[in-house]
Amino acid sequence: MSGPLYEILKFVVNDAYKQDPRVLDGLLDIPDVIDIWTGTEVQDKQYLYIVVKWSSRDPSYDYTDVKTVMEKFSKDLIYNRSIHFRAPVDDALGTPITEIASFDVKDAVDIEPYLEKLSAFHQKIKEALADDAVLGGYGRVEERLRTFVVLIGWQSMQGFQKVLGNKDLLAAAVKLQGPVDFDIKHGRMTKYVTKH
Repeated sequence: MSGPLYEILKFVVNDAYKQDPRVLDGLLDIPDVIDIWTGTEVQDKQYLYIVVKWSSRDPSYDYTDVKTVMEKFSKDLIYNRSIHFRAPVDDALGTPITEIASFDVKDAVDIEPYLEKLSAFHQKIKEALADDAVLGGYGRVEERLRTFVVLIGWQSMQGFQKVLGNKDLLAAAVKLQGPVDFDIKHGRMTKYVTKH
């Protein structure tokens, strides 16, 4: 798939990161890394997200550079997912709150019709909550063919909660949850700028 590749990492940070977040500078030195966003999880602040935007990446890339940098600040890696999103996600990553929803489509479910319903749901969010939401996109996780990640930007957690208060959106969300196993979290993401 063309376009940039995004890598989402979720982990528990160690004391080295807490003392000096500049340990992330090493990621910016890796060839083909365009941008990096970082942020703590709203639901559980022990977790940190890093989103790395790659201009390209050789399929045989072995992550040695990333692993070397991560060893300096990561205590416990929860996951590492590589995704080509079907729509631009940088604006969603630039909002005060970024929804990071991952879902596994159950084996009995036809994926493409499900994704069409997901796209329609996103359009409803855009129409109903235009002042609160910045739509990002969704994409398949490279390592897992039935796993997808969705990014949506929110101006606040209250904006996200409006989905639950809107009968049409809530009904559509409930229908989308049936055919999948999902996990929805939120991060306070900011673009990482080197602090050399």
